[in-house]
Amino acid sequence: MAKLTLSTEGKIVKEIPIDKDCLTIGRKKENDIHIDSMSVSGRHAKIVMIEDDAFIQDLGSTNGTFVNADRVTQAHLDDGDVITLGTYSLKYVAETAQAPARKLNGSSHALPSDQTQAHLEILDAPDHQPKIIPITSKMVTLGKPGTQVAAITQRNDDFYFVHVDGGEEDAPSTINDEPVAEKRQLKDHDVIEVAGVKMEFRTG
Repeated sequence: MAKLTLSTEGKIVKEIPIDKDCLTIGRKKENDIHIDSMSVSGRHAKIVMIEDDAFIQDLGSTNGTFVNADRVTQAHLDDGDVITLGTYSLKYVAETAQAPARKLNGSSHALPSDQTQAHLEILDAPDHQPKIIPITSKMVTLGKPGTQVAAITQRNDDFYFVHVDGGEEDAPSTINDEPVAEKRQLKDHDVIEVAGVKMEFRTG
């Protein structure tokens, strides 16, 4: 099982096993990883696990989330990466060492060219004009930090929808009008809704 080692000022505070698909990190006590420090936001960041892949997602924190000294909005984590939140650090230790991967900063993590491509079509665009969001990266983030965040990831030819954060009210994202609390495999023509925006998932 992968784990995180929490430390501050060079001293290890504790080790935290990653035993669920999503772990919230923040100053508020209801977070999965509670860090009692004013340098850490109430809901600071979230760790998302997709099979053996780990991602860190900033949740609109005040002081930012850093991976190996680079400020990120989201990033794929490799074995040994160090996440910094205020005066605290979390070292990611994978169950088995993973191959190095490029960090994401709200952009892309390129997919091999032979993998299935897909896209989202926004169904309720204000100008009533079709708007397409191509899924051309390993992880695509949807929504608005602090309000509602979800992600779509690809593993081989399968696509997964992951609810990342529901904001202060912990509102769930939906697939075909059904609340989604964690991870679900997407099917062609599924309609997802994140932060009030409806989108249809299409493959091919």
